[in-house]
Amino acid sequence: MNKWNDFENTVADFYLSGETGDINTVFNEIVIGLKEDRDVFVPIYSPEDIAAEDEMEGYDDFDDSDITMRMLVYDDEDSYWYSAFTSEEEVEKAGYPLYIPITLRLLLDHALDDDICRGIKINNWGEGISLDRKSIELINAYEPTSRICLLQGDITKMHTDAIVNAANNTLLGGGGVDGAIHRAAGPGLLEECRTLKGCETGDAKLTFGYELNSKYVIHTVGPVYTGSAEDEMLLESCYIKCMSIAKKESVHSIAFPAISTGAYGFPVDRSARIAFRTVANWLKQNRDYLMHVYMCLYSEKDLRIYKDVFDNIMTEYAGSDFEKGLLSYKREKYPEAFDYFNTALKGGDMQSLAFLGDMYLMGKGVVQDTERAHICYEEAAAYGDPYAMIKLGDIYMERNDPDSKLRAGRYYIHAYETAKSKRDPLSYPEIGLRIIRYFRNRFDDETLRVICNDIIDCLRKRDADYHGEKSGDIYSETAYIRKKLSQK
Repeated sequence: MNKWNDFENTVADFYLSGETGDINTVFNEIVIGLKEDRDVFVPIYSPEDIAAEDEMEGYDDFDDSDITMRMLVYDDEDSYWYSAFTSEEEVEKAGYPLYIPITLRLLLDHALDDDICRGIKINNWGEGISLDRKSIELINAYEPTSRICLLQGDITKMHTDAIVNAANNTLLGGGGVDGAIHRAAGPGLLEECRTLKGCETGDAKLTFGYELNSKYVIHTVGPVYTGSAEDEMLLESCYIKCMSIAKKESVHSIAFPAISTGAYGFPVDRSARIAFRTVANWLKQNRDYLMHVYMCLYSEKDLRIYKDVFDNIMTEYAGSDFEKGLLSYKREKYPEAFDYFNTALKGGDMQSLAFLGDMYLMGKGVVQDTERAHICYEEAAAYGDPYAMIKLGDIYMERNDPDSKLRAGRYYIHAYETAKSKRDPLSYPEIGLRIIRYFRNRFDDETLRVICNDIIDCLRKRDADYHGEKSGDIYSETAYIRKKLSQK
């Protein structure tokens, strides 16, 4: 049995999703594999290859043993990648005759200890996944979470544990997605459906998937749209029943079509709103159950509508005005973010000041006003916001005169002293980097090494919490300085 089957299916759906693919679904499966201490298969050289070392493209002796791993070497790089596969079948597809099992945890740790290794490529013969050093650091601090994903595509091609069929009351097939699923699954599906004796509107029933990639099909009957309140209740019931059946059958990934939006006439935007709210509430009530939920839309138009609704719904599920502002800011909806931050500030939430300073400084969602930005940063710094202290330090550093640099140093040092006790992942890396970049002469080597280590730790937490926001430049510069310090 291939223990990495869910990982392989998740990767397949990630590629099927195209630009809307969510890499966190893949990270979830990798972390589950790490927690279960699963093996991967690593290609190695034979004794004959080792004897003729000059013909070996790339190699590494694993932990000073007699095992010599094959590396992936690229002509334009002075480094290499480790190669790993999730099953013997996968490694043989890549054409490697010799390989050994190694726990993925051991391989990841070995990759990070190897300064020349750029990362690990998993199942690199086809649609594989590349984990660079930053991604490995992220995974080491990552906790799996349920995800809601959007994609445009053919639901019959999905590799989820289950797909949902928007069926009619007979369950004997029909047009649209119903007919497509029956055709793709083959005659076995219709034979099993005959035994179910139909299905009530708002209810759902389970069958096997037969010739589909998915193990199960969950058939649900959506309402014909009349505009009544009962329509929405029945549609909501469809999603709840499908999710409940999925959990009962230990399904951890499920794909929904846009139920009732075809011939049944339900407006797509209203259907999307019900789908997202219902699924989000179900996931919230079942936090201990990991689930990847895919909304699989047939047309590009429906995808756009679903995406707009999804962004609005997720904003609603944010808690405070400050959190809503953050969500809008990340989605580059700056006028909306500006309003949320101002409302939060009026309510006494001083966290908003520094973000308002950024928006004034860069003219995002508001007319650019550097003086107003400076005032926001000054007020935020007075309330002890280390990020605002960093921004003020940056402003003075850009003036490039001795007095301004002295003031910048004071702000940076103050920010560092404020942040070092709690190691805030959002601000500490930037603070620490400025300290070791501009003012390292004020600290001894041991303190600088501690700062470097703390920066790396904070970046791991930040990328895990904020799903991989870019921190590559900070990683590389800090790692370089830490290496220089270790050579002293």
